[in-house]
Amino acid sequence: MVCEMMRTYHLFVIRKEYYDLYNDNSALLYKALSSLFKVKLNNYSFGLSIYKQLCEPIEISYLSDYLNYRFRLKKNRHKYLVVNDARKETSLIFLKPSHITVYTNVNFPHVLNLFYLYQRRIFVVDIENQDYFWIKDYKKPMF
Repeated sequence: MVCEMMRTYHLFVIRKEYYDLYNDNSALLYKALSSLFKVKLNNYSFGLSIYKQLCEPIEISYLSDYLNYRFRLKKNRHKYLVVNDARKETSLIFLKPSHITVYTNVNFPHVLNLFYLYQRRIFVVDIENQDYFWIKDYKKPMF
């Protein structure tokens, strides 16, 4: 039995002023955002202040409506399963006001293109694989 690899991508909408600042220095932005996943409960306010300084909230209702329309999916508490048989891609999307999490079985999921249409100032972080990129640099041909 072959075990498929699973990647976890966290998508953050970066505020305009910080997008301009970090556009050419993604490594520093990656370090700041990845530190949010290591914040201990007693330092929660510190992590929250970093998040609020760098990021904008996600418009959950807007994205939910689009995903429901595009894939004719019924939402399950802002969780979506997107299966693309042609590309052998399966992705589970969790929409949260703070960020979007995408669990996928492929390295470069085409489902990320949907979020490029939503906002081009999205910074994508894969903590486990120490990978990061701007969604605008990722854009691939649609399905």
